Amino acid sequence: MRKVFLFLILFLFCGGCDIVGWIINPGPYDRKVPAEFKIKDRGKEKILVFVDQEGGNDVGISLRSEVRDAICTMLVSRAGVNNKYLVVESESDIISKGRGGYLNYDPLKIASYSGAGLILYTQILDYKLYQSGPKDYYIGSLDTASVIIDTGLKKVVWPADGKPRVVRMEVGIESKGEKETIEKLVTSTAHGIVRYLYNIRYQQFETYLEKVNY
Repeated sequence: MRKVFLFLILFLFCGGCDIVGWIINPGPYDRKVPAEFKIKDRGKEKILVFVDQEGGNDVGISLRSEVRDAICTMLVSRAGVNNKYLVVESESDIISKGRGGYLNYDPLKIASYSGAGLILYTQILDYKLYQSGPKDYYIGSLDTASVIIDTGLKKVVWPADGKPRVVRMEVGIESKGEKETIEKLVTSTAHGIVRYLYNIRYQQFETYLEKVNY
């Protein structure tokens, strides 16, 4: 036993340097893409999650709400934001309180009413959903642009260059129906946005639904 122990020591210090390096340095499954903006550190300032859309065809309150809720879920489950610091305003509440009408929202104004220090503002740029081939076969795509605005500074703090982060997701073909297709688009889009806001494993960064590789 003593000989085996001595052999291991000699191996590590003489010929086993690569092994030591392998133990110390993370492997491909352990490497992480660092957060561009660690939102958890600013969570206590309250975060308003708001989903709007670009002018054009109305994608509907339902889709905008689903995207918003999926983003909120991932901010909590993946980015580590405490749920109590998230501010969610439904569009019906915004309109009823006289804070704006459809396509006439002022995120900073809405945030000021709710006391949020940050706004995660997402705009739906394009949305497509088509039935293709046999019954329940669908294809679709969802393009969004997102920023985080500091309400005190009244400026974009993420991305650092001030330009919206565009995320494009696409379902080539889905055989389980319309609902499943939409769910895939919404979930992958929320992932595509939130992944920049915490340290994420390299292997988990991209999804197979990416329309554009980063």
